[in-house]
Amino acid sequence: MDSMTQAVLGDHPLVQLVAGQPFIGWTYALDYELGMVMTNDLWKSQAQGVPHNCFLLATALDPRDFANTPESDREIVLLRVIGSTKLPQDDDLVRTKIDFYQQRTSVSSHENSRDIDDITQNQLQFGGLKCRVLGTFYYHDDHLWLGSDIESFANAARLSVYRPLGKALDMVVNYVDPLRRAAAAEDTGGDVGAKALHNDGIASALYEAFGYVPVCVAHTKEYLPYWQGRGALKDDIPPLSIWETEPRYERHAEMWRQVDDFVQGRIPIAEYTTRLGPDHATDIIENMAANLGRPFYVNTTNDGAVTNMAPDAFLELLCDVDMDGPRPRPVGEMPRGLRGLQEVILDTHELTAEAVATCDLKLLRRALLTDPLITSMADADAILRELLEAEREALPDCWYG
Repeated sequence: MDSMTQAVLGDHPLVQLVAGQPFIGWTYALDYELGMVMTNDLWKSQAQGVPHNCFLLATALDPRDFANTPESDREIVLLRVIGSTKLPQDDDLVRTKIDFYQQRTSVSSHENSRDIDDITQNQLQFGGLKCRVLGTFYYHDDHLWLGSDIESFANAARLSVYRPLGKALDMVVNYVDPLRRAAAAEDTGGDVGAKALHNDGIASALYEAFGYVPVCVAHTKEYLPYWQGRGALKDDIPPLSIWETEPRYERHAEMWRQVDDFVQGRIPIAEYTTRLGPDHATDIIENMAANLGRPFYVNTTNDGAVTNMAPDAFLELLCDVDMDGPRPRPVGEMPRGLRGLQEVILDTHELTAEAVATCDLKLLRRALLTDPLITSMADADAILRELLEAEREALPDCWYG
């Protein structure tokens, strides 16, 4: 590896956390909540001691050879010391200590009648630390992240443990996740519109509450009851404003005019890529036709991807897409809380579809009352009356019987 590459890798946040930090020992047991560390009096002394509640970092990566570290090892488990713990051989060593002291003839350590051999003396210097698992540092999308747990503890025996000091300790103590940094620096000025406002702040708040970030915050926030301006207390994020419907209608109309111009030949098709940016639909069509194998987020039936939701639930899922259509990738269980929010939206949509198919006004009212943004039956009834009157010319007579 050339010196320039080594210098760049030396600036990697994961390397900065452990490079040059005092070695403490190794983990000999690790699960999702606790970690057990084998340490030594010499190592603790070189690390300026190991105080109660201090931070430790456990990792399999070698900061001197980060470039050759497997991707699966590029993470660091953050631990906090909560006490001491016994090593498996501690009972035997305690008996050795007691036997040694019982045979001493002097209280002075310089007048020992019998010395402990070097091997036993070395073993007596080892001890165990009991630590709480606080999370895992990992690097993703050019940012250092701290996950709230660990993904696996299969490689516990491979983790070296360091005590962060100086700059590394500052990185741990003053860590702010990228979502919070973005929220703090979010700029809502300029021509952004309601759909683009406060998305970083909302993403940070949702991550703190639910442990996950929506793929598209701008679309998710319109389905949530929060930040709708109905709370009794002032929120850190101001109430969301209603979408600018007329400008959006005009924008969509202009899009269709442009599509027609391409279809009719008024605009040469060769100008398509220069006039338009990336388009989700055409990207999917290209992927299907050329068999590129790229995944896309697509609205489709669950089909078992989310194991604790109905197979026919219509969800926006990461899918492999080819000429046979979308196939959702496995997701696993939807966490409780998030699943509840999803199910309410599904009920609203499915009740609406059933009401339209059967021309059932009572069912349509139930669908509207299920919507998480509705907080008043009187409001819901007024909305239905106004909507039916406004759309009288377009709707069948069965809605007005």
